[in-house]
Amino acid sequence: MCTLIGTKFQPDFKNKIIFFEEVGTEPYVLDGMFDEVSGVIIGQMKNCNANYFPERDGTANAVINDWCNKIKVPCIKSFPYGHFEARCVLPIGQMATLDASNCKLSINNK
Repeated sequence: MCTLIGTKFQPDFKNKIIFFEEVGTEPYVLDGMFDEVSGVIIGQMKNCNANYFPERDGTANAVINDWCNKIKVPCIKSFPYGHFEARCVLPIGQMATLDASNCKLSINNK
């Protein structure tokens, strides 16, 4: 998903719950990714280590923790979604309710 950020193909995230996971992304890319979202679900991160400037860039988890502390919307981290065997299937474009206090995502039926 990060490869689309900043391009003309980037969807409008305003008032949406976004979910993302990454494989092999530098941690700095994750910082400052989204504004005006209603909620964030962060899946599993795999091989997202700083290869060029590890002292400066830290880890993906450190960037995510810092970022989640800044945003003012519900956020769930380490959601079972991503490039792993055991993962949830999340429908795109469906109405959903995010209860970050209880780490619960409910997909609303139409």
